[in-house]
Formats: sequence, structure tokens, C-alpha cells
Amino acid sequence: MKEDILSKLRELMPFTKPAAVRERYFKLIDEWDAAGKVPRQDVKRMERSLAEVQDAFREASSTTKAESASPKDERQEAMLAQLEDTIAKPRKGPRTRSRKQRFQGHQRGRGGSRGTPELAPNAEIGLK
Repeated sequence: MKEDILSKLRELMPFTKPAAVRERYFKLIDEWDAAGKVPRQDVKRMERSLAEVQDAFREASSTTKAESASPKDERQEAMLAQLEDTIAKPRKGPRTRSRKQRFQGHQRGRGGSRGTPELAPNAEIGLK
């Protein structure tokens, strides 16, 4: 049973257009898994043969993907390059706080008339 499936897988080779045989390839792989076990003396040979077919399919699929870089991939690469350039540029001068931020910091840190009210030293607390 698995010998037949393996021969059908080999008929698909060489994988010059993996997208065209993808569905048939995965169907045969599913059949291989469902077929069960092989005799002990044939296990290594069969697994090795299947691995060769799977490696050839993976290699063909990865080369096809690399050759057909989509415009989306090109845009992503351009955006990443632009971002890296922006990050690499040195800043122009030190960053300063705005006038409003300086004023708020002044109010918080010093207390006084604009910040939290201070109690006079001789103020009555009003305890009875």
C-alpha cells in the first residue's frame, strides 16, 4: 500500500511547479499517514524515500516563494529601511520641555501660593 503511494509521490517529481501539484501532494501524504505501518525490515528504506520526496517538495516550494517576491514584501522592506535610517539619524540638540510643562513642574515641586496651600506656623488646627 505505502509502496504505491510512494511511487505516486515520485511521479509528481521533479517539483518544477509545486503550486500546481500541492493539493495532490498533500492528499498523498495524508494517504501515507492513514495507510498504517510497514514491515520492520522496510521501515528505514520507506522513511528515507519519503523524506527525499518531502525535502524536494520543500526546497521547490521555498525557491518558488523566493523568486516571486510580491510587491507587498518590497514595500515592507522599503518601509523597514526608511525606519532604520530615521532611527540612525542623530537628534538635533537636546530635547527641552515646553513652557507649560516647566510651569506645571514649578507648581508641583515648590508649593506656595499656586500649588498646595501651606499652613501658617501658628495656625489653629481646630481640635476640640
